[in-house]
Amino acid sequence: MTPLMLAAWGGRPNVVRLLIDNMADVNAKNNDGNTALMEAAENHQDGGRREHADIMGMLKAAGARE
Repeated sequence: MTPLMLAAWGGRPNVVRLLIDNMADVNAKNNDGNTALMEAAENHQDGGRREHADIMGMLKAAGARE
């Protein structure tokens, strides 16, 4: 799992923004084939905080694909 995935999963938009601004690969996949966008979406659907929706928007704006 990349730092971006961890920040997305944990609902940390400030960290996600910092990593995106510093060229983190928004489409990197973990061993299960999940991306940061998928991690944020999974937590948002499981009753995650508003931050997960914000993170999903940031990732999509940065070119993340599902």
